[in-house]
Amino acid sequence: MLASLLTIQALGLLLALGLLLVSREAMPAGPALAWAALGGVTGLVGLLCLYQAMARGTMGIVAPATAVIAAAVPAAVGILGGDRVDAMLLAGMGLALVAVVLISRPDGKPPAGRSGEGAMTVEAAGAIAEPTSPGRGGWLLIVLSGLGFASFYLCLDQAQRAGGSAWWDLSMVRLAALTVAVTAATVLLVTRRAPPLRVPRAVLPLAVLAAVGDTGGNLFYVLARSVADAAGTLAVTVVVVSLYPVSTVLLARIVLHERLSRLRLVAVGLALVAVALIGLGAAQA
Repeated sequence: MLASLLTIQALGLLLALGLLLVSREAMPAGPALAWAALGGVTGLVGLLCLYQAMARGTMGIVAPATAVIAAAVPAAVGILGGDRVDAMLLAGMGLALVAVVLISRPDGKPPAGRSGEGAMTVEAAGAIAEPTSPGRGGWLLIVLSGLGFASFYLCLDQAQRAGGSAWWDLSMVRLAALTVAVTAATVLLVTRRAPPLRVPRAVLPLAVLAAVGDTGGNLFYVLARSVADAAGTLAVTVVVVSLYPVSTVLLARIVLHERLSRLRLVAVGLALVAVALIGLGAAQA
């Protein structure tokens, strides 16, 4: 994982620098660059915690819960900063809390015939996987991931307010993320805790695809913030970005054959509705 992370971050930085050179944008002031760099660090922390949480529990549970936190925090920051409170915004936050409670309920006992070697055989044959609760450690990772993404959104918003530009912000995000990743890898190598830094050939195409997707996601968010000119647009932009669990749940269902109970399907739906209400409420506030 470490080698793949370094590869993805390095490729992402190269893509960002290439776009910056083509754009020929003038360098913004120091505060804007600093905010963008801080956003790169918090975004990387959020991404790593998301990956770890997904490794512990069902993707269809982890992704919506993370998105709710990432969408709700910027809206709450806006309220504390003096934004008018809309009833729909409060309804969205309350619904988000309900969704998190429902989605975090422990799983029931596995059905008969789905334990031990028999379960492994069925799963290997491509059967639908039973939902797995992330556990306490997993939920801590979910919270940290949501806060990391929320901080990323807020930092990029501050970078724009400080006079940042899309391509410089993107490059600083990627540079900061790669710097943190290289520093962490160096520490692990010195302490002899790092696995072999080698990316298998079969994984390399996926790493390239991940680098393009990750950098593209950062780019489109930065562009969305750069053209935003109305008060409260931050929350709306973040909410739209936070709809990614829809694709995550669908891909987990198709590729990993994950199955969610009816209660958790309802919770996922409530989470997505909550995200939409938060955005609509912020737009009207």
